[in-house]
Amino acid sequence: DVAAWEAKIPRLEQELQAAADRLNSFDASEMQRFAVQRLASDAHATWPDIGFEERGVDTVAKWYGKVKAIIPDLRVQMFRLELQDPFRAQFTLRVSGTQRLPLLPMFSIGKHFVCDMENTLEFNRDGLVFGRHMHLSFEARLGKHVPIFQWLVASARELAMHQGGSLLLQRAIDAVDDEDKLALVRQFDGHVWAASAASSSNFVLQKCVVCLPARRHLRFLADEFEGRAAEAARHPVQSRLLERLLEHFPAEELDGVIGELVAAGAALARHSMG
Repeated sequence: DVAAWEAKIPRLEQELQAAADRLNSFDASEMQRFAVQRLASDAHATWPDIGFEERGVDTVAKWYGKVKAIIPDLRVQMFRLELQDPFRAQFTLRVSGTQRLPLLPMFSIGKHFVCDMENTLEFNRDGLVFGRHMHLSFEARLGKHVPIFQWLVASARELAMHQGGSLLLQRAIDAVDDEDKLALVRQFDGHVWAASAASSSNFVLQKCVVCLPARRHLRFLADEFEGRAAEAARHPVQSRLLERLLEHFPAEELDGVIGELVAAGAALARHSMG
């Protein structure tokens, strides 16, 4: 199987590049027909950043047609195509256009947008695509992509509640400067206790604590644990954020939290999480 895949690589490289070029000239119906020809019967497409998933050749093909119908001036340009792993292709698409309806939540209606997306295609033994997985690329400084960043800030708490959105926010935190990191984490002010109890949003808060040097601006994270520190220490998820606070905050800023933990030390020592 691997040898057969390697034999197909030169042809697939040419076909993928040609397909990217042809997509720019297709209308919605042509896009849908083209997708049907290239997709396996069990095809599925995912975009975890926005919780998108479609399954089945007809459903996925209709989604391709829908994208072109809503973004009629859609243009794509392929970069960094790699066909190394058996039956898998990875590449970056620079996507641009103007959406007429709210399909892509990070962009305004009627305004031209540009973004980079990382793509993975999975092929069956016949060379048909049975899987496509996408996510926004933040290799360039995210601050340059103002609409995307504004959407991330406005949607931070909602995105953090599901795994795909949580991973998106964590990648964004790696790509922005400290001021923009603070803008993201401040969206959780007053909601830290609830967010810290959910695994996906807890990871976002931990990322902010680890990556931001200006601890004084994150005081609100610790404030919501005061009076409930022992309870958090016994919680299987909240205890993770509590650990990061203890590791990265100056002790004098956690006097209340540390005092509570010391007072409950004997009981916590007998608890599986404490």
